[in-house]
Amino acid sequence: MATREQAMVNTVSGFSKKVNKKLTDVDVEYATRKTKLALVIFPMWSVYFPPYNLARLAGITKNAGYETEIFDVNIEAYNFSQQSDMPYNLWTSGGWQWFGGGFYEKILPYLKDFFESKIEQIVSYNPDVIGLTEYSYSEECNQYFAKRLKERLPDVIFMVGGPNLQQVKDDYSGKLIYDYIVSGEGENAIQAVMNKIEAGIIPKSKPEIIEQHANERLNISNFPLPDYCNLDFNLYSVPNGASSEFSRGCVAKCTFCSETHFHKYRQRESTDALSEVIHFNETRGTQIFYFLDSLVNGNLKALKEFSQGITESGREIKWLGYARHDGRMDLDYLKTIADGGCLALNFGCESASQSVLDNMDKKVTVEEMEQNFDDITKVGIHAMTNFLFGFPNETKNDFYQTLQFIWRVREKNLNSLSLGHGFMPNVDTIIGQNPEKHNLSNNTYHDHWISCDHKVAGPHVLSRVKSAFLFTDLLETVVINPIYSPENNSKGVAVDIRDDQNFGYYSLTFHDESVIKEIEREDFDFDIIKYDGNIFAESLLNEMFPLFRLLWRTRGGFDIKFKFSPEIDWEHFGIEGFISFGDCPYNAELNFSINDDGNWNLDIEANMIQGHMPFRFVDFTSSKGRVVDRAKRLAKNKYGLGQRTPEEILEAEMETDDTNDTIDYSFEYSDTITGKW
Repeated sequence: MATREQAMVNTVSGFSKKVNKKLTDVDVEYATRKTKLALVIFPMWSVYFPPYNLARLAGITKNAGYETEIFDVNIEAYNFSQQSDMPYNLWTSGGWQWFGGGFYEKILPYLKDFFESKIEQIVSYNPDVIGLTEYSYSEECNQYFAKRLKERLPDVIFMVGGPNLQQVKDDYSGKLIYDYIVSGEGENAIQAVMNKIEAGIIPKSKPEIIEQHANERLNISNFPLPDYCNLDFNLYSVPNGASSEFSRGCVAKCTFCSETHFHKYRQRESTDALSEVIHFNETRGTQIFYFLDSLVNGNLKALKEFSQGITESGREIKWLGYARHDGRMDLDYLKTIADGGCLALNFGCESASQSVLDNMDKKVTVEEMEQNFDDITKVGIHAMTNFLFGFPNETKNDFYQTLQFIWRVREKNLNSLSLGHGFMPNVDTIIGQNPEKHNLSNNTYHDHWISCDHKVAGPHVLSRVKSAFLFTDLLETVVINPIYSPENNSKGVAVDIRDDQNFGYYSLTFHDESVIKEIEREDFDFDIIKYDGNIFAESLLNEMFPLFRLLWRTRGGFDIKFKFSPEIDWEHFGIEGFISFGDCPYNAELNFSINDDGNWNLDIEANMIQGHMPFRFVDFTSSKGRVVDRAKRLAKNKYGLGQRTPEEILEAEMETDDTNDTIDYSFEYSDTITGKW
């Protein structure tokens, strides 16, 4: 290390001390090895920075003496697709095409020849081992390539790991393809696999699943430096950028999140992270670093020390990462990390209703969130945000609170909004393992979850997602700073950027386009339409009023036509193969007008026909595994780490059958309603 860098590290060492206990070290012992390794990332994943996870593993294996090469087929496929005649952008259109049959129908016809050229490239390298990283989006593509490569290299050994394998499901089709499956952190596991192969040890059964112990935490300080091999940084959207990590795991235990159960939290030493950043700035000219952590501010003291080290270095280095809102990040703190290179923080806001935040166990207040936005604006840190609509306890007023919040912070360095497709429960989450506590039924309704009180289900969540998309579409016209999508870096606001934001589901005209009003936060009762005897329908018919009221409060009088149609909604807001909002056939057309004085008129026609046996019992307690078991411990349901007995399951299924026999939420509604706000 150059003298000036060493002096800087010595300076920050005065602030730094070990922050972790009971960690497992990763020991890398060099030896002369003959086994060749190819680390490969297939589509679809980010195209902004080169793959840090593979570079981290390559640093381990090359230091252990294994010849290693990285093949980033993902970035090459992306760049190739930008010059092709494909009818959609597969990296920004929501990603559903990569799942299941969509891969073979929507992707392979356009990319097959290109994929074959990449197979030839990997075959020419002639590896003994091929290691794949897998996300949910790349599962089908991985298996396609693995089968084709196995035809060309019949003796090659395949291993796979990554986020999609944190929980190896019983029906995971990769079990028929791969020799080794790594579930958990990979740095020690990859050495164990490579050493076995080097020694000629064959798996006793295929696949051999290497599962990290639930309580193990690798020491992420003092790894060998990431080795990007021969990757060309200029292929990526941010050629002067790279990823890094400052911690693993999460200090929070949000009820909806499965990622918090992947790893137990531990912090990297400030000097170690700083040395890595300085190294790539010196050797590759890298100036922008994206921290991949679940949250970069899990340890506020360590992050402050790192930022002070960047300041001491005098280098033009910028960084960004995911973060929690935290009241302890006051103006002075945020100024310190801004001076130390903080360009942006990606806040997991999720909601701006305190009751929803509390049910999520976010351990943050709306006041803290607003204060963070006020202060980052003063110090020049930008904000990227994530929201999660349709939580089981979220009321229409709660949803309204979130839309108000977005409007109120729109000018406070808000650079992107990631809206998603609404809440979905997962088996490896606290809410999945204790649903009733969070107003989530053990039954689904038309293949979508339904709240215990039957006031929120697929069509309700769809209404909120569509409302949020419409509302944030409009922000483009009223903000000073442009709002960018993190997916395609072009003007827009939605998490899944599509070629046409509207799709014909609404038309909107303001009486005076110049009207832009600031608003105070308010509560409001949106139970306006009454529908006796059908709580599902009554709740659904009122879903659009939060959007209508907010538009009027912020933009004055307007006329809007808003449609619901399965043909439009399932195609553009669902996910092919596992529809986000179920298969409930909800049709509606709302024509709403309001003048500046608040006099409004609504013409509404809506209908829904309930299908046969729409309620279905779902049992999450039967699942097991490292991640699920951790969720079970934190959920504290009555089954503990156990599961329902066959007798309990039979009883629950009989109750579901009774529900199917006695409840019918079909309705047809047509009316003209007037009011005054």
